[in-house]
Amino acid sequence: MAEIQQAPGEPAAFLSQPVTPEGIVEIDDHDVGSDAGDSTFSEVSSYTTSLISEVTNYRYENGRRYSSDRFGNYVMPNDEQEAERLDICHEMFKRRLNGKLHLAPIGPSPQRVLDIGCGSGIWAIEMGDLYPSAEIIGNDLSPIQPTWIPPNVRFEVDDAELEWTYRRDFDYIHVRWMAAGIKDWPRLLQQGYEHLQPGGWMEVQEVDIDIYSEDGSLKEDDPLRVWNKQCQEAIALDGRTFSPGPHTRRRMEQAGFVNVREYPFKLPIGVWPKEKDHKDVGAFNYIQMDEGLEAMCLALYTRYLKWSREQTLIFLPEVRKSLNDPKIHSMYRL
Repeated sequence: MAEIQQAPGEPAAFLSQPVTPEGIVEIDDHDVGSDAGDSTFSEVSSYTTSLISEVTNYRYENGRRYSSDRFGNYVMPNDEQEAERLDICHEMFKRRLNGKLHLAPIGPSPQRVLDIGCGSGIWAIEMGDLYPSAEIIGNDLSPIQPTWIPPNVRFEVDDAELEWTYRRDFDYIHVRWMAAGIKDWPRLLQQGYEHLQPGGWMEVQEVDIDIYSEDGSLKEDDPLRVWNKQCQEAIALDGRTFSPGPHTRRRMEQAGFVNVREYPFKLPIGVWPKEKDHKDVGAFNYIQMDEGLEAMCLALYTRYLKWSREQTLIFLPEVRKSLNDPKIHSMYRL
């Protein structure tokens, strides 16, 4: 953990990303060889309202539904299948944080909480149940969240990269797993800083999706590693990155945050780890990667690498074969 002394009344930052190495993740030998914009709830900003007709004008590619062209080329779908995958990701993050929804010390009764890129809405909903004192606002490009929600939770359709229209500040802002969804990270963090109450916290849980192995079992020419590098190259052509984590501390300090704390975690892929917590995280990580593989690859490869749909679908079984190989102990960092 790295800390910077917090100045009185300054917003602080709390993020999960690589700083210092965790211990080596032990391999479970028993598995080797096995098969594998408002001031009250009643107000709605005019900007948010104006987007509704546009955002439901979805586009369809390769049999999957994506967000409106209004929001550019976000690479993941926004259909029910993707919402289920995001719920799996949520469970993976919770397991990695030992069952916690957040790490920032926000106290027992926060008043205003903002969830940037809320996805399926599951984090905001659970926060609403956990903190009935708080007004929880989740925003996202797509209105895919459920309607049966706690009374202190609401969702907005909004683009976090545009000018924020909130008229009251927050005491906690949450960002998780946005990776390829954001082009201008410094601006996002600056707006977060400007919309926090004095002494408030912004928590950023982001990744460094540079897949590797600690024991050398993942080779550079392995299809999983080749796929990983090609995805990073493809998204870079759109001015985005899959790995904002390593740059987050510097960007938060540049935005004005103090008392920046960093906690590094490892996210194994698969059930090869020996220790149960790592094994559980690895299982959820494998499921979400396997379920999201085709949709993400078809978007990235056909849009940016100019592969045909057929070429992409021929390549993907080789990637899945590596994902399923219990002798390859792959992981990446949170």
